[in-house]
Amino acid sequence: MKKLLLLFIATLTLTSCDTDDDYSGYTYEYLTTENATVPEDMEVGESYKIYITYIQPTSCYTFDSLYYYKTTEVLEDEEGEELPFTTEVRTIAVVNRIIESSETECEDLNEETEISFTFIPEEAGPYLFKFWAGTDENGEDVFLEFERDIVNVL
Repeated sequence: MKKLLLLFIATLTLTSCDTDDDYSGYTYEYLTTENATVPEDMEVGESYKIYITYIQPTSCYTFDSLYYYKTTEVLEDEEGEELPFTTEVRTIAVVNRIIESSETECEDLNEETEISFTFIPEEAGPYLFKFWAGTDENGEDVFLEFERDIVNVL
């Protein structure tokens, strides 16, 4: 056991001593959704493409991933009364990686970029898709929202 621990420490020490000065650092940033396309009619178990459009500010920004958070909530109607059922909520945001290097010159782009992901509904019922669209003047998150009813056709 001591030999295994010693080997692990030696390996960790050798791999952590990187003297490469050409290392480019990265940061990550959420970019606002400009538009999203969510299919109107969906069925449980079927596969659907959801498209998201965002603005790529410079050539140093590259798509990294999607923040995707799923919850269930009891929503309210226009009068503030709770609805008698739960809604599946999907919160989605675009994550870009930004190169941070003094050797890299970033070209201004400000161009629309479209990405997509596959969505397969697992349950029938109401769904609310919330795409992060930035923050308001009070610093509160703002979302593009799409409500859909998913049906089970068995």
